[in-house]
Amino acid sequence: MKYIPIDSYGECLNNKKLSAEYKHDYLNKLDDHDFLTFVNRYKFTIAIENGICEDYITEKLWRPLKVGSVPIYMGSPSIRDWLPNQQSAIVLNDFESLEDLAAYLNHLNTHDDEYEKYLQHKINKKITNSKLIDFIKQHNDEGVELFTDTFQCFICNKHYEESKISSILTQSHYNCTKPVPPLKTLDTWWLSEWYNSKKEAEVLNKFVIEENRQSFTRKEFFTSVADIESTNVDVHL
Repeated sequence: MKYIPIDSYGECLNNKKLSAEYKHDYLNKLDDHDFLTFVNRYKFTIAIENGICEDYITEKLWRPLKVGSVPIYMGSPSIRDWLPNQQSAIVLNDFESLEDLAAYLNHLNTHDDEYEKYLQHKINKKITNSKLIDFIKQHNDEGVELFTDTFQCFICNKHYEESKISSILTQSHYNCTKPVPPLKTLDTWWLSEWYNSKKEAEVLNKFVIEENRQSFTRKEFFTSVADIESTNVDVHL
């Protein structure tokens, strides 16, 4: 904000009022046509993830890409593996300072030909990221939707079909390092979620692999999660 005008609708540095329609219960309206049109009005959208973690990429990036607003992104180190092409988002870490970033944004704002290079995936459907193309094609061919719930069901089904989880996944799929908040002032709730997920994975491994249970109740699962000692869990920065 010291170098370029920014409209901030959230509680942090708020200088614009969000419509009452979206101020309350906004999580259920993030994909509404009217809200997407609202986002679409902006040439740029700041997109900073809650936690910096490998391959953790959320709607903060996908929404502006979808509506044709150029994301200014900070988050996953592997972000370029999942972009339509190498010039469809501005990666904050590419700049030495926020002043340099602001100067670049001002340049793009006054040079339409340069700005539109970031919209080729929308204007000309120019998706050149071969890794992304191959990944989508592979999963579409397999009939596996790219959603967490579907993925979890896929894993469970494969376990009972083959009883060889190791043939599907390796430990590296679950050894995500502890996420780092992009700003030290951010709330640490995301770290709590990460620690809790590790406990859930531990209980699931115990039930399915060690005890070879065919079924268990939701209450049994979450009671066991709650019983795990949390003395080593430290969510303080």
